[in-house]
Amino acid sequence: LDAERDELAFFMVNRTATEGVDTTIDLGSWRPARVVEATAIGGDGDAWETNSQQEPDRVRPRPLEGAKAADGSVEVRLRAGSWTMLRVAVSGNA
Repeated sequence: LDAERDELAFFMVNRTATEGVDTTIDLGSWRPARVVEATAIGGDGDAWETNSQQEPDRVRPRPLEGAKAADGSVEVRLRAGSWTMLRVAVSGNA
């Protein structure tokens, strides 16, 4: 919880190398206003990819599309073999 910004942050991992996972986070009494940021590392099909001198930014956080906040929950699809960070603005604790 970032009380100054009224945001919640979630960090998730999908260890399944071959399948994405649809995830729903029930926020209980928190009222989600919107997804502020959704980024993921990995999930591009190569679990062994690394950065190199020739490609120093090959593995890096990239925007994750499709995350949405509605009806007291947040829904996001975690890519196969990925780490995901999600920031959600909330309107307060009911």
